[in-house]
Amino acid sequence: MNSSMSLNLRSYWAGFKAVIVFTVIVIVYTFVMTGVGQLGMPDKANGSMVTNSQGEVVGSSLIGQSFTDENGDALPQYFQSRPSAASDPNKEEDNQATTPPRRPAPTRATPTRTSSRARPSCARPSPSARA
Repeated sequence: MNSSMSLNLRSYWAGFKAVIVFTVIVIVYTFVMTGVGQLGMPDKANGSMVTNSQGEVVGSSLIGQSFTDENGDALPQYFQSRPSAASDPNKEEDNQATTPPRRPAPTRATPTRTSSRARPSCARPSPSARA
């Protein structure tokens, strides 16, 4: 009985040590890879931030990137994002992309119903209509 309890405690202790060792390895690996990224390519490691003329971060160059060929035509194998809301609304070519097409005005009035009330075909007939 004593030897089986000793074996169980040794197994639990070995498992506990393995969990601690792997947790330390994961934490060390994360810090090492973050350091390599910051030293090797700090712009990409920080999210490729775009700044304006005052030095304020206004976005990321990776968000809303266009997938076009050398002629500016959309590549069909990629999802195409909608036009940017940051474009100049006064420029005609930018405004065309976000303005919905205009529908012509209706030319005639909607016809009025001649019956007072239409009854669906699946409705039950009224008791007076059954007789």
